[in-house]
Amino acid sequence: PGAREALVIGDQIARRSALERTSGYAKLMLNRGRIEVTESRIADARRDIEQSLRLFGETVGPGTVEVAEGLAGLAQIFIWIDDYVLAEQTVRAAINIFDKTVSPMYPDRVSAEKYLAEALYLQDRLDEAASLLVDAVHKTTAVFGHNSAEVADVLDRLAIVKYAQHHYDEAQRYPRTKAPTATVTSRWRMSQQHWQGP
Repeated sequence: PGAREALVIGDQIARRSALERTSGYAKLMLNRGRIEVTESRIADARRDIEQSLRLFGETVGPGTVEVAEGLAGLAQIFIWIDDYVLAEQTVRAAINIFDKTVSPMYPDRVSAEKYLAEALYLQDRLDEAASLLVDAVHKTTAVFGHNSAEVADVLDRLAIVKYAQHHYDEAQRYPRTKAPTATVTSRWRMSQQHWQGP
């Protein structure tokens, strides 16, 4: 609620100040879309993130880190609506921009790789997903710390993929949470619940 209230206030200020065609307003729309994803308000999130992408394209240009961040957010939405091929294409476009603009350890780039792994997993491309997640574990640990929620999230996903590959001993080595983090979509949750039990 606090973050949402802050974004509402920011939106009101931007509208009063005629700032709706600025990169700052595009960032506000992107952040609002991200919050809406965590609240499972997918239609609202898609509208806001697509609007932010249009604004970023007009104000800072198409090949910028801001556009990459928006594309990564949009890919997450495509996963939610079960369009895994489009999710893969979108997040690969984001990663391509990140490769040209930021460090491999940039947090949003690391997250984009996680979304790519998810899209691949949901297309039953398990080996590709596992490879990305193993790399993401190392990067996420370096960026956020070993005991962070971000690392736990990636380990959960890696355990799910290892189980789907029938690598049961490996899967059991990774810590798994009873309540997946907010970024884990419903299909990851179903996969996790299938082998974790209630």
